[in-house]
Formats: sequence, C-alpha cells, structure tokens
Amino acid sequence: MSRLFDSTTEQILCTGTGLHDVATGTVAFWVYPNWAQADGVNHLWISNQLSTPTRGIAAQKFSDNSLYLGWVNTTDYRVIVATADYTLTPAAWNHFLITYDDTANETKAYLNGAQIGSTVITLVLPTSTDTFTIGNTPTTGLNANSRIAEVAYWDIVVNAAEINSLANYVRPSGIRAASLVDFWPLIGDESPEPDLGSGNFDGTVTGATQADHPPMVTGGGGGGQG
Repeated sequence: MSRLFDSTTEQILCTGTGLHDVATGTVAFWVYPNWAQADGVNHLWISNQLSTPTRGIAAQKFSDNSLYLGWVNTTDYRVIVATADYTLTPAAWNHFLITYDDTANETKAYLNGAQIGSTVITLVLPTSTDTFTIGNTPTTGLNANSRIAEVAYWDIVVNAAEINSLANYVRPSGIRAASLVDFWPLIGDESPEPDLGSGNFDGTVTGATQADHPPMVTGGGGGGQG
C-alpha cells in the first residue's frame, strides 16, 4: 500500500535527514496524481526546505504546469521542465528521479526512466540537516493531491541501468543498498512511517491514509507487492 495525501494538512515529517551531508546524490519516488497535468494548480510532492523556500530540495508541479525539480540555496539549481516537454499520466503511477553531482555541477531530472531536463551550475548546498517532508506543506497551502510511494535517497548518483530498473518497479532497496541513506516505502500500515535506509529517520504521519501501492519487485525480479 502507498500513502494518499489529499488535503493541505496531510504530510509525513522525517526529522534529521542528512541530504545536505554530501553534495552528490539521487532522490527518487513514485507519484499517482489525482489531477490532470494542465490543471493550473501548484502540487508539491517532496521537500527538504530549511527555514525558508529559498533553501532546500523540492519536487513539484507549479501553477504554470512546469515541473521544478532539485535544489535551491538562495541560488536556484532546479531543473525546470515546461509542460510541453513532459507527459505526466493522471490516475496512474509515474516515477520521478533527480540526480545532483557536485563534481560535474549538474542536476538531472528523469520521468519514467527518461531524462526530461538538466541544468549545469556550481552546486552549493545548505550545510545542516533538517526535516524532509513527504506530501503537503500546510504553511504554504500546497496540496499534493496524489498517492506517493517508495521515496528514496542515495548519497551517490545512480547509473543509467539503475534508473531504468527503478522506473520498472525495482525497489530502491535492490539498488546500491550500501549507499541507500533513506528509504520510506510508505506501505501505510505503520506510524511512524519507517525509514529502511541506513539513516533510520522514521516519519511522523499526519492524516495521510493508506492507498494502493505501485506493483514493486525486489532486486531484478521476484515477488510483487500490490
């Protein structure tokens, strides 16, 4: 099962996550939007913002229907993808993945295994840990209005074959397990929501209810989870 976030007060707060510790990494998640791509509404799925919206990582669709994916630290490092340049399928599972590389100074965004955009700029991340939010942000009134599942963070950049595997329902735990810092499957039957990565930053659940999960497999195959 996944978690459904369908009001501005529903969220999961994972306090203390260290996405800032290494300026190279990968963030991935599945989303099942309950709205059309061109609905003209701002939907936020994940965020790791410190004290203000000008610092942190986020993945969202803005009211102009463009995707904004990646880091902001006063300077904007996000990949911005115009609505004409991607296809998000409503009422279906879609896989997002963001990589950021401090050596190459490049951030890349992927949707369902295909690269949809990139940006090259010297990446300077915040230096402190904070709260990683899955779902909505009540302080800004942004409503994900989506199911979200299999949220993961690695402290390395996964390769093309691994990106393809993740987009084909391989669980994050089957990809570079030694580098998997945070992994929230969002099965929905536990509270706090467990972090199965090495970070162990379990999430405090507010309102998000259990819903159907994407049909995941373990490793390169094996039993599915519906």
